[in-house]
Amino acid sequence: MDNAQLKLDYAFTSDPNPIRVSASGFNSQVNLDVMIDNPGPAVTVEKLTIQIPMGTTSGNALSTSPNLPSPVVDPAMAALWNITTDGSLVTIQPQAGTAGEITEPIAFTLPNIAVNEAIGIVPITITEYGAAKLIDADSYRLEKLAADFPVAKFYANPNVLYDLDQTATLYWECSEQGQQNKYLYSLRSVDNNIDPGYPWQPDDCLNSGTCFSCSDGVSGQTPPPLTQTTTFALDVIKVDPAGGRDLYKSLPLTVRVEVPSIADNSYQKQSPSGSGRIAVLHWIARNASKCSLSLDNKVIAPSVPTDTYHRGYTAALTGDPGTHQLAITAYARAGTAQRSFPFLSFNTGPAVSVPVGAYPMAIAVTPDGTLALVVNMEGNSVSVINLAQGRVTQSIPASTRANNNPSNVATTPDGKLALVTNNSSQDVAVIDIATLTREPQTISIGTEAGGIAITPDSSLALVVGTDAYNVTIIDIQKRAVANVIGVGETPWNVAITPDGALGLVTNGLDGTVSVIDIPNRRVADLIGGFQEPTAIAITPDGLLALVTNLNSQTVAIVDIARRQILTSIGLGANPFGIAITPDGTLAFVTTFSNNVLLIDIAGRALLPGSFATGQRPNGIAVTPDGTLLLVTNASDNTVSII
Repeated sequence: MDNAQLKLDYAFTSDPNPIRVSASGFNSQVNLDVMIDNPGPAVTVEKLTIQIPMGTTSGNALSTSPNLPSPVVDPAMAALWNITTDGSLVTIQPQAGTAGEITEPIAFTLPNIAVNEAIGIVPITITEYGAAKLIDADSYRLEKLAADFPVAKFYANPNVLYDLDQTATLYWECSEQGQQNKYLYSLRSVDNNIDPGYPWQPDDCLNSGTCFSCSDGVSGQTPPPLTQTTTFALDVIKVDPAGGRDLYKSLPLTVRVEVPSIADNSYQKQSPSGSGRIAVLHWIARNASKCSLSLDNKVIAPSVPTDTYHRGYTAALTGDPGTHQLAITAYARAGTAQRSFPFLSFNTGPAVSVPVGAYPMAIAVTPDGTLALVVNMEGNSVSVINLAQGRVTQSIPASTRANNNPSNVATTPDGKLALVTNNSSQDVAVIDIATLTREPQTISIGTEAGGIAITPDSSLALVVGTDAYNVTIIDIQKRAVANVIGVGETPWNVAITPDGALGLVTNGLDGTVSVIDIPNRRVADLIGGFQEPTAIAITPDGLLALVTNLNSQTVAIVDIARRQILTSIGLGANPFGIAITPDGTLAFVTTFSNNVLLIDIAGRALLPGSFATGQRPNGIAVTPDGTLLLVTNASDNTVSII
């Protein structure tokens, strides 16, 4: 437990403001508006709690009722945060499946609280649960004033600004007591967030200067334009019979400014080893309904997320080579305000071509992103590309046998091994990544070995048997076959869901995808409707599978849970390999037209432009950081680094 300063800012505003109470039958019922804001970089929390004393008649309790009312929460807010009350405690927790990252204000209302009759201070205790447990029992409070307090109501209209050209007007209504001549009023900004070039009136009210009256409060006073959320104070000044002035009480009021902004520490990431055509962008836009992405002042993506700081957002640049600049624009939730953030300019060029062995068919990248392993079918070898150097640094025999025709490769997620399927020799070779040596013994599967995928825990490999119409499950630690499962005709490739529960196998001849229940080692379902499906990739969230259809020149997007094709995207060329960016934004598809096409996964659409490759591109992979695209070109024995 740490009593250090809280990471978030909190504002508690009653309606009416102030809270007035009396033992003489004055009925006080208030709504309490709560706003939680993040003044700095993104903060991730497990939960927040707010303790407001309840259930007694004392001055330091808000109500005689022991229970706070259920909060009123906007539906959009409720989709992100589960806000509940239990007795005197408010708990705010991220909804299941959300990150718990606070980049936008959290706002809710505790309605119709029947305030008790005792004047006093109600302390509020706030606890933030995150990397550390932070508690603050001193900074926030509610004050209950006497029913005859001079001000009956202090408020702003509007109390939230969505554009910098909007202004808020501050109003106050005096009680019968406050309308007497012995009270004067002054307004000021507590946070000093008002442009210092504007005078703030009235001047020096406390020291016999000009003051406001009750009628001035009814008319309303408009402060200078605000650039950020600002707390104001209405100073109630008491005049003694001799004309002396003393500060009697200050009433706070917060006006929220929710114009869009983009964090200054937003950044882009690109690899120095490629063509500069893939940029992974990281940004946080606050107080925004959406963002757009522009390239050289032209919008290329009209609707992108407001927060990609941790996950990243992939931008693929297919246009002319040269110097370019990307920019993000954030749009206000209401009104026309927007804010742009330009990233650093960069250069793009042609793909880097790396010579490898004969007829490269497949490629895999080590989990640390340093090496690419290329299977050369006619060269019976595996070329190792050092990605920082952009060249082959080693060649490893794929088998002890000649003409074994290696066809595919996968690396274990723990980064220790690479497994290579050998088509003609009907086995799987194991390569130690640390030493870049192949183990002398291979794992025989008794059928032409094709596509391969490895479970997230690195324990099992699923290997497609193309001529036996099956999938062999290999226990990697034992280097042995664990199970053989029959699938459809002429299976090509396999992909595994991120949770390791399902393996999806493309069956080229019968146009189906077999769904394998990996823990129970059986085919759980069969999805039809494909046209010679070949390659398959699964989105990082495990919700969708993208399948290339060789005959129909399409990519099918499959809802994995529903076992259903959602749509098919026409390509205008025969597709072969497919890979998805780590952020799940884009899919890259190699085609027989010697290029790579781009699919917007969320938009379920083919994007304009393409990346040129070598001759007959097939295998394709994206580095773990998303900044490099690697393509094997079978007919000219190269790998394109994009």
